[in-house]
Amino acid sequence: MTAKKRKMQTAWSNGEIRTLRREWKNDKPVKDWAHKIPNRTVLAIKARANELGLGPRKVSLAGRSIAWSLMKQLLADGKPRSTLQMSREINVSRRSLDHCTRQMHGKSLRVGDWGPQGLDGVRPRLWALGKGKDKPRPPKQDRAERHHMLWLRLKKDPERLGLHYARCKNRNAERAGRLIRRDPAAAWIGTPPNHTTP
Repeated sequence: MTAKKRKMQTAWSNGEIRTLRREWKNDKPVKDWAHKIPNRTVLAIKARANELGLGPRKVSLAGRSIAWSLMKQLLADGKPRSTLQMSREINVSRRSLDHCTRQMHGKSLRVGDWGPQGLDGVRPRLWALGKGKDKPRPPKQDRAERHHMLWLRLKKDPERLGLHYARCKNRNAERAGRLIRRDPAAAWIGTPPNHTTP
């Protein structure tokens, strides 16, 4: 008698089964919509779905990670940033941020701008919050333009400019045969031996 009573109390109604079939098709975790089927636990919902043969689910965890929360807080100021810049500012691995951008691109994230082109010809994407269209990729610069931009950046940094001049001077002297390299064997001759005392 007790078993029959328990079975009658736990029987699923047609409305509950309809709700289960409808919600099972979405990509949200069961615990996010379990409240739509009152008095049923997450495990009970999964067990009943298995009995009905509803099949496996592909659950999307997009937008639920800590990295995405930190990224949203950082981009809330409206300034587009690359994943490298964000990684340095919020101390999150670039791999995690790249994963977030792949998941949220087109949903809550868009390409707000493009960074400066490097010597390899690649411009980094600068991400911004929003569902709008991505900013079109600007045309590639040729080699002369890239070197001109590099030269302008060097002129703003005297330390890097001095290092650049020193490297060029050393390279030109080596090509012209004016660079005298000290022979390690000759430098070793005449040096006093290192005697160690017991």
